[in-house]
Amino acid sequence: MKHFKFMPLLLTMLFAASSNAADLVASPPPQPDSGPGGADYKFDAIRKSTHGWGPKHVTIFEPADVKTTKPLPVIVFNHGYLATSPSVYGGWIEHIVRRGNIVIFPRYQVIGTKPAQITDNAITGLQTALKQLKDKADLTKFAIVGHSAGGIISANMAALAEKRGLPKPKAVMLTCPGISRMFGLENLLNIPKDCLLLTVVTEHDIITGNSDAKRIFHMTKQISLANKDYIKVRTVRHGARVLTADHNTPCSFQSIVGATDKPRSSMMKSSLDYYAFWKLLDGLTDAAFYNKNRKFALGNTPEQRFMGKWSDGTPVTELVVTDKP
Repeated sequence: MKHFKFMPLLLTMLFAASSNAADLVASPPPQPDSGPGGADYKFDAIRKSTHGWGPKHVTIFEPADVKTTKPLPVIVFNHGYLATSPSVYGGWIEHIVRRGNIVIFPRYQVIGTKPAQITDNAITGLQTALKQLKDKADLTKFAIVGHSAGGIISANMAALAEKRGLPKPKAVMLTCPGISRMFGLENLLNIPKDCLLLTVVTEHDIITGNSDAKRIFHMTKQISLANKDYIKVRTVRHGARVLTADHNTPCSFQSIVGATDKPRSSMMKSSLDYYAFWKLLDGLTDAAFYNKNRKFALGNTPEQRFMGKWSDGTPVTELVVTDKP
């Protein structure tokens, strides 16, 4: 009988060890089944076409299994400096297209392209794509997203839209934007005042930091605080798992090749994609295009900040949202 008095202590130790082990191996949240950032896709495959050449080359991504002639919304995706392959953002591009949008990806540079030329090159690529799309594009539903240098280009593109005869941008999302001293900023007061705007930074971005994101936020005074937010994506730690929010976090490397691409897996996708970048853009464009899901993108709401839960039920570190960066 003397052995039984040790059983409660032994069971307690075993339970504690198993709990610690579970904490160490807890998995981050998978992609939601539905909603902004989710996997309830309208389309299964993607069609790719390329047009133009050199720094004015552009790639168009469309749903390949469209069963209707109804025009689709257009989202311009401006890449980071020298990140000229769409595969750098393949997972995100696939997600946007399969939700029912056309993505235009301008390659605004080649080796030797001067920084001062990149905004104009991106606009030329966009214009080429719009001519190709013709009535397949619903230009009343037009948005722009950019990463790094592409964030600066996206802000400039929105500011120059009326002057250059581009569609009126209904939503603009800038992720880790920079570095404006290289590329220059247009008069951002020319961005339409009813445009929805997000400037998104990451906690450990040592490439561009957050100065340009703050600068753009403050330079767009014509956009009401109700229609824009400044957001920080936090590095996520739980047990032995770390999901780092740095300059390259918006990238989701995934091959997009061939005329028609079936969905492909990507080792680079994570909950930081699903619940931050993808969710925010989905919510922003849903709000701008269809007047729905605004709470997932704007207003410092629980839905906007929510980043899912680890497999053991622990909430993932929330987004930091403010209108006073």
